[in-house]
Amino acid sequence: MISKSQFYKLPLAVVMLLPLCLLIDFVTLTSVTANHKATKTQHKKNKTTSRSSKEVTVSETQENSQPNRIAIYQNIPILGFHDVVDLNNPDEQSPKRREFEIDFYKPELKKLLNYLASHDYWFLSADEFFEYFVKKNKPLPPELNDKKPIMLSFDDGYKGLHRNLLPLLDEIEREHKQKIKVVLFVNPALLNVVDGDLVYMSCSDLQEGVQKGFFDVQSHGLTHRHMTDLNVEELSFDLAQAKHVLRQCLN
Repeated sequence: MISKSQFYKLPLAVVMLLPLCLLIDFVTLTSVTANHKATKTQHKKNKTTSRSSKEVTVSETQENSQPNRIAIYQNIPILGFHDVVDLNNPDEQSPKRREFEIDFYKPELKKLLNYLASHDYWFLSADEFFEYFVKKNKPLPPELNDKKPIMLSFDDGYKGLHRNLLPLLDEIEREHKQKIKVVLFVNPALLNVVDGDLVYMSCSDLQEGVQKGFFDVQSHGLTHRHMTDLNVEELSFDLAQAKHVLRQCLN
């Protein structure tokens, strides 16, 4: 059991995943980012880059012969991203925009999405992840029994997700006849904010992605404050206000 004092000392990522702590085992996932790292190395001479992704071990399913099976144990990759950058757009390159290790280049992301779309992956929303693999209170739909679940998440709500990711998801759907849903963890107080060379999505950007069925929008806190630095009252206000603003935007 974690005490209140121990809770406030936990890293933010652990706090966000605390309800899953009995089910989750993180391991390094390297194959997804090998080509991306090579591209970064070629793009920025004499500068090495690194990147890591996580795989969440949640459950593995019962035998396929059992209809309407309930998920029991299965390895579920959860790939975390931030901004998506188009190297063909001069406005998205230095010096007009700072480069970050957590940026992902559009061509490399396209390769990854094409691979996943053509290899029987099921792109989980946050609700599907909790209902089928955490709470396990619903049987898996029969048409998904042979699909491989995966979650793609994007933090912070940068404009590149609307400008570069959304058209890419449209393109993938046309090519593969499959809709890829991605989970966006958004700070609603930053919607439509321009912070120097960093631009955040607007409410209408989110609405477009949701209406097209590509974006599953979740809270990332109101203003991206460190949750472990907040007292109980501040934490309650931050989470409640973030939920309120997002619902106003999307409902």
